[in-house]
Parts: sequence; C-alpha cells; structure tokens
Amino acid sequence: MTDSPVRRSLRRHPHVPPGAEGDRGPPAFLRGPADHRSRHISPLAQTAGVRQVLPIRLHTVWGSIGEEIMGTRGFHRDLAQLTKTEVSVLEQLAEGLTTREVAEKMGITPRTLGGHLAHIRDKLVVTDRPVMVHAAYMGGQLRRPEVAEAPVEFTKSDHVLWKLLATKPLAEIGQSLHVSRDTARGVIKDLMVRAGARSDVHLVKLGHAYQFLGVEVAAR
Repeated sequence: MTDSPVRRSLRRHPHVPPGAEGDRGPPAFLRGPADHRSRHISPLAQTAGVRQVLPIRLHTVWGSIGEEIMGTRGFHRDLAQLTKTEVSVLEQLAEGLTTREVAEKMGITPRTLGGHLAHIRDKLVVTDRPVMVHAAYMGGQLRRPEVAEAPVEFTKSDHVLWKLLATKPLAEIGQSLHVSRDTARGVIKDLMVRAGARSDVHLVKLGHAYQFLGVEVAAR
C-alpha cells in the first residue's frame, strides 16, 4: 500500500479522543460555537467547568477588550436626563426587586413599568437591566451605593466577570467567554450566590458598593 502524505501525517500526529489521556485541549464547552457537544453537558457541570478555566478565559477577555470592559467607555454624562420616576424604577431594580414587585411598590401596572423601561433604554442607549443600572451610575443619574466591605474574598476573574455583566448583554458575555448563554447565566448565578445578590441587577449595585465597578472612572 502506498505510504501517502496523509498516512505519514497521521503517524506523526495521532488523533487522541477528547477526554483521553494526553488530551490537553480545553473542555468541550469551550471549544467554540461549532462544537455542539456542549448540549450533552448538564448546566451544573458546565458551571463547574467554567469556574475551573475562567481565570484563563477572562484573562484573554481582559486583554482583548481593555478599557471597554473596565467600564471607562460608552457611558457619557451628556445622555438624556432620566425623570424621577425612571430613576426610581432603576433604584428598585438595583435592590433586586422583580418587575412585578417594582410595579406593585410604585402602584403602577407592569405594562406601565415596561413603558418606563423602554424610555430608560432609549435614553441610556443600552438594553439589559444590569447595564442600565451601571450606565446610570456612571452617568451620574443614579446615586451610587455606600461603600461596603465584600462578604468574601473575590478573585480577579470575579472582578472581570462583574465588569462584563455591567457593560455587556448576556449574549455578548457568552460570546466573549465562548460559552452558551445558559452557561454564562450559570456562572453569573454562581457569583450572585457568593456575593449575596438577589438578582443580576443587584449584583451590579453590589459591585459598585464593593468598589469593583466604577472606581477607574471616579479616580480620574
């Protein structure tokens, strides 16, 4: 049989199945969007796996995004001013209240609250609620929380994840980490538990209270 270049290449670089000894590649759910094996991994296993490789992945994100992820770009003080009602909406969301809870507390219908949120999105030029609150803090339209001491020690990777949550929609967070939205959501929930946050929006407020967010701009 003819010894073809392909056969010679296979002898020099034998295939090692994923998970076998000698396979030093990343976990399956971090091998890019084309690899659909992540569908067969439970959300819990995905979250645990992401936590193991998160420092490496977030180090890459940190280097590629730079100031944008640090929260020093994109939030300007010349945006349209929020009304008192809109500020109140963000304050309630930042406390970790749900849409229904905010509506009930303010004595309005969920539909009316949705209208206020739409106006806030238009004025701050952002979409996701955690980013809304962060943008309002950075733009000086929402009073920042009092400085507080973090309940536990957080890693640099935790800090970067905090800044991703505060500056990017969930879908873009998943893209930045090369994981699915569900996996990104699981990692954020894990950080919420350790931080004592009632919601992802409340997590952003705690990030400002712990001075993991907004310090770079305030110090300039």
